[in-house]
Amino acid sequence: MGSALVTDDSGHRYDPAVRDNRLPRETKEREQYAVAVGEDGKHLLHALPAPDDPARLRSLPQVEVLRQVWVHQYWYDEVGRLGWRGPQQTRAD
Repeated sequence: MGSALVTDDSGHRYDPAVRDNRLPRETKEREQYAVAVGEDGKHLLHALPAPDDPARLRSLPQVEVLRQVWVHQYWYDEVGRLGWRGPQQTRAD
């Protein structure tokens, strides 16, 4: 593959496994973390269609799950910046 799929920053984000007690406590920092995770996912999803990648990588069930979760959790604003949809409101006001 052409470029490294796991950068130093992304490697540190997921090692060891992500647990709620390791996430930032403040809302702004959690949102920044969520956007960084979205950037990692975008990087992986954009890298997989590379012509020199084995076709089996694109058809892995884990890749499809990543694709679906990414679409549900992230979006691009009008100038192309990645945004996190954030937690859903579950109560009626």
